[in-house]
Amino acid sequence: MTGTGFASFLVIGGAMSDKRRHRRRIVDRPAKIAAAGCFIPCHIANSSEDGAMLRFSQRGWVPEGFVLEDTFSGARRAVRIVWRGINLVGVHLC
Repeated sequence: MTGTGFASFLVIGGAMSDKRRHRRRIVDRPAKIAAAGCFIPCHIANSSEDGAMLRFSQRGWVPEGFVLEDTFSGARRAVRIVWRGINLVGVHLC
């Protein structure tokens, strides 16, 4: 699936004011990450054409790169982490 197609189903509305190249839209979609044979549940909190913020219910290890799957639509994209918070990570869609 292309980057535009993946981001298009994530867009619901709202935006954050910052220095991003693309408008970020608030969403709340269940997702999971796949890496090293493991699946970790998360939520896509917001997204743009080339990135997303993921929210995790628990602290834990999250690899630098992984496949993000929207569990509602089944869309999958390779991503890499660009920033980390306590229960949040920002990812770039590869």
